[in-house]
Amino acid sequence: PHPVAMADKGIGYEVFVPATFALTIVSNGIIGNKVLGGLSVADVSHLYRTAITPAGYAFAIWGPIYLAGAGFAGYCAMNPEFAAKVGPMMTANLAMNAIWIPMFCAEYQIPSLAVIWAMLGTSTAVWQQVGAPSGPAASIGEWLAVRPFTSLYTSWLSGGFTVAPPPPPTK
Repeated sequence: PHPVAMADKGIGYEVFVPATFALTIVSNGIIGNKVLGGLSVADVSHLYRTAITPAGYAFAIWGPIYLAGAGFAGYCAMNPEFAAKVGPMMTANLAMNAIWIPMFCAEYQIPSLAVIWAMLGTSTAVWQQVGAPSGPAASIGEWLAVRPFTSLYTSWLSGGFTVAPPPPPTK
């Protein structure tokens, strides 16, 4: 069925976007903080140094990104038409985000590199669907809940590749 038709029935992307956002937070929190053992993101980053490796505090940006992501997910939950527009790409992106950290922490560089490139592509597609931060927003809610997330998230993904390219793959 068409995404708008699904949204009208209450089983569409207004549910999928917040659900995959929650999955991302849980997955990244559990794996990234070694709740199940294994390596953390910081551990892997230290194992595979790059020419420019961001300092640990640079990753504090994820607090505001996740906070903005909660606003984005909430906006989708309350706006089925908007969710139908951005939902396919954002749901795919968030699902990939939920599997990226486990792959990265397991040191699967080749698959995790492919996933993060796909995340950048889908995030850029959502950013384009929403519009540039300097362009007109459809509503004040969109300006407050959507633009910060799409801008911060896409910028972080693109900046990560620009500043610190991935190390040579080993797995």
